[in-house]
Amino acid sequence: MKKLVRLFLVCLFIAALFAGCSSGTAHEDRTLLAKPAASGQQQLLLKAVTEYLGDSVVLKYPMCSEGSSPFLWWDVDSDGTDELIVLYQNTAKSKNVQLAVMKQGSNGWYAVHMDVEGAAGEVDELRILRLADGEECLMAGYQDSTGQDWTVCLYRWRNGALQECERRFCQQYACIWLEDSWRLVMVQKNESYGNLQLRTFGAVPKELIDGQNVLDEPLITVLDPRFERCISLEVASIPETEPLIVMDFTDDSGNCLAEAMLWKNERFMRCYTADSSSIPNFTTRPFAGLSPADMDGDGVIEVPRVEAPVFSGGAGARFYLVSWHKVSLTETKQTAYSLVDVRAGYCLLLPMEWRELQLQMHAAPEGSWLLRSIETGELLLALRLTEAAEAEGFRPMGRLDTQRLYLKTGDGLSEQEKDILSNGLRIMYR
Repeated sequence: MKKLVRLFLVCLFIAALFAGCSSGTAHEDRTLLAKPAASGQQQLLLKAVTEYLGDSVVLKYPMCSEGSSPFLWWDVDSDGTDELIVLYQNTAKSKNVQLAVMKQGSNGWYAVHMDVEGAAGEVDELRILRLADGEECLMAGYQDSTGQDWTVCLYRWRNGALQECERRFCQQYACIWLEDSWRLVMVQKNESYGNLQLRTFGAVPKELIDGQNVLDEPLITVLDPRFERCISLEVASIPETEPLIVMDFTDDSGNCLAEAMLWKNERFMRCYTADSSSIPNFTTRPFAGLSPADMDGDGVIEVPRVEAPVFSGGAGARFYLVSWHKVSLTETKQTAYSLVDVRAGYCLLLPMEWRELQLQMHAAPEGSWLLRSIETGELLLALRLTEAAEAEGFRPMGRLDTQRLYLKTGDGLSEQEKDILSNGLRIMYR
């Protein structure tokens, strides 16, 4: 009887929460439940599902976004009725994530029909991919225990069960909507030669799917031989153009180098600066942690370029001036200018006009860092990193681990310059 009550709760709350949901167009991501609040129907749903699956079960949230959910609607068996995919972990059974398929019975109640063991203990993302000729599959990206490599698995419904049909290992991956279907792009190592390759996987035409593999042979782009490891891969959205991917790599000396490629004429083509310099040469950084990012929130990823170290007395190059650039096939355009604190791990946007100034940092006796114009000696800003709850004369900017960052702007700055600095903190060092 207790189990029947639990099933009724699952049905009741699922019906209430998902009533009227739509699967959307073929190329849209399926809507996921938002992470539950501290109270309300969603939390009761989570409790009901958790109780049904067992006392040692933990629902697993994909790491890719704040609004991710352990639940996903999908018509798994193409019978016109959506099933519910539930991500969970039962440590008594396995350290890996489990994917449960909950089907609706004739009585309207949902019950666990089956489950499949995932490839690792953490899920990066879970989505439905539309492949060739209307074929759909479930894609799950898993992060390994080192946090450096990824496993991408594809699942299809075959012979009354959800079965894994593809498993690919890579350093980074992304899904891109190209030419009316999803494509998987992965950075993988060529084991025969040791170099890294960008591999773009399309789908096998539906009539040629052999019941197992659904991905065709990849389109291979050989990457710069200096690249040792890919540490990030982002898809940039540029209106009225083909997708742009921006990657970041490390070399064997510990430098970081970016690469950008635009999809054109059915392949990825390398981007260059206006003087034909390669993007890796243009973006080489002698420190780790600062990766390409969307600095102005417009959906386009900018690449960082180190302009100069800002020496601070005898302490060496703790601070760097870094410019940020949008890229295209034949040129780059600077869109932002910043100060990067390599040791503390933050980036502060500076007014673009300061590109024309000669700048230098100095350490003040009270523990602040002072940025001045070399030509005039004018104080432009002061930064203080401390565990104190406040700093007299400084405004709080944000928290960095156990410390707080405070800012004081120079007296001679315009209101526009002060506003850029006051809103310019980016915590991006990793």
